[in-house]
Amino acid sequence: MGAVLFHAAKNDRTGTGKDQNKKTRRICFAQAELSAVDFEALRGELKRRQAKTVREKWWEKGPTLPGEGCTPAQRRLADDKAHYTGVCRLLQDHLGYLQWLRDFAGMFAHSRGDPVTDEEAIMNFSPTVQTTGQERETKGGFVYAGNGKGTHMWRLKQERPDLFAEKDLPEEEQIPSGFATCSTAGWLYNKDKDIYFELKSKRRFWFDESTRVHRALHEGEATSLCLSAGASAISANAMPMTKHIVVPDIHGAAKALRRDFRHLDRPAGALAVLGAGSGAAAPEAAARLLPEKLFKRLASFRSEWTDEMLVAALTGAFVDVAAGLGGQMPAGAAGLVVGRRIVAAASPGGCCAVARQPQGESLGAGAVPRKAKAAGGSSDTTRPELSLLCSARPQPSESIATHCVHLDASDALVLGLGVGDLWDQPEPALEAALPHLAQQRCRAGGLALFRQARAAGRATPPAAVALARLGLSSDEANKEAADVSQPSKRPRVESGPSKVRLRQVLLRYAGSKEAKNPVRHKAVTRSREDAEQQMLKLADDFMADACASFPSVCRSVSECASALKGGQMAGDLGWVDRPDPEAQKQKQEKDKAPPKLPLPSSVLKAAVELGIGELGDVLTSEIGVHLVQRTA
Repeated sequence: MGAVLFHAAKNDRTGTGKDQNKKTRRICFAQAELSAVDFEALRGELKRRQAKTVREKWWEKGPTLPGEGCTPAQRRLADDKAHYTGVCRLLQDHLGYLQWLRDFAGMFAHSRGDPVTDEEAIMNFSPTVQTTGQERETKGGFVYAGNGKGTHMWRLKQERPDLFAEKDLPEEEQIPSGFATCSTAGWLYNKDKDIYFELKSKRRFWFDESTRVHRALHEGEATSLCLSAGASAISANAMPMTKHIVVPDIHGAAKALRRDFRHLDRPAGALAVLGAGSGAAAPEAAARLLPEKLFKRLASFRSEWTDEMLVAALTGAFVDVAAGLGGQMPAGAAGLVVGRRIVAAASPGGCCAVARQPQGESLGAGAVPRKAKAAGGSSDTTRPELSLLCSARPQPSESIATHCVHLDASDALVLGLGVGDLWDQPEPALEAALPHLAQQRCRAGGLALFRQARAAGRATPPAAVALARLGLSSDEANKEAADVSQPSKRPRVESGPSKVRLRQVLLRYAGSKEAKNPVRHKAVTRSREDAEQQMLKLADDFMADACASFPSVCRSVSECASALKGGQMAGDLGWVDRPDPEAQKQKQEKDKAPPKLPLPSSVLKAAVELGIGELGDVLTSEIGVHLVQRTA
């Protein structure tokens, strides 16, 4: 006959808090075969243990009901259905013990729903006192193992891959993330994005309040094109009579505006110039309302936009501004870029033009603009050709003129907007700005346009111009035609190293924050327009020699303290941190003062986006006119 083997083991566990110095004892039993029970071994073991001590042991207690003096170990073995607690009757009479073991094992198997017999249940049953974590692990539950106990995630994935496998739910149960059921059967609703999901078609919709119908939600196309935009102005006195608006990235502005523009193609931008005129709205008031009205119209329709709808949105924004200002129509021009389309509109007092630039006519970093001296000393009058697609200059009695142009894959589009007497024929004016536009320096392009207009006897103050170029970046367009002797530029990226190295040329002007030259200790008397034109001439020279003369020019003309550095370090600003609004805000709260920056925030934001070796745009701040180059 087989013997029933008994093994008693004590497992001490020391924990923290309430479990400090607490001991958990376990008694593990071997399997008992009903057909081969050694009764003599049972009686001998019973007598040996009873003789060991007179005091009743906790494991010798029989099954009790909950609350009748049960130990923690016994409570953990409680069965929810039969309310049994305790371990078992240890070494009682052999017949009573086996009968209890049969009943208990059968009850355990029945509670688990296992279709097993009593003999199989007793063979497989091991009445062991376990900890809470061990019980959960035995039942297949997950125990967080952050404190070294329970089942680790990697082990659980290895042993139970079915828990992590994606289950094929019925179609009616497949709910996208962020959606919940709504009052309409078969539809789900996302409150944060204000969109609906139809379970039958698996499509997203938005609700059009004007027509009271659900329309298909359009996801805008993300093109590989690059949009650069900027504006420049000249005024007759200290008070500006013109206003300009430049939003180079509508999707980026959506966060601040709390609007959803994902239905618009990328890139998407808007720009406008506004001036004063007889019976026209004030430029300041119109500049405040025009972006708000335009973005409101763009956000009101979240399906695919046609050309006619884009034209209607731009002209409707002018009408909305006039309605909000007592019927006074703004005098100026506006442009809207959505994906591969440019929409231009001009009201009386403004002008607009759109031209196509063939890809082969893009200028590289070392291109020489018109009237600049070539290497041999002769005047080089060659310039890239532009083909004018459309232009408009409405008369006071005319209505708003609009145009919509599509970009071909191999070309680039140039948009020009202006108020004032800037051009009679737009081609020469736009071609004068093209060398800088090709390098994404739109403000410098506007200054070059002013220079060309003044040479022709035009551009009397006040006047303003806004330029935009849509096409491949200069790095992509000139990849094959670039001179191998020139240092190549790295394309612009959204993310990069946390620090960049910059150098600059600074020209101050009368009326700036510090209208005194700290290098030569002289007061500055030049006007802002004169400082910008002088800086434009320096930018032309740097384009001609690939910035080789930057240190020497900086030492001779720059009005920044960095010009006093010797050798090739003239103008060097050192390593500059990329602007982090959150970090700057925390530092300001800690130091109770705004953080000190090497450059004004608007200039620094544009400078850190430059590629290594790239020359930045001509930018104006409250300190002066800046021309920055990134060196590392």
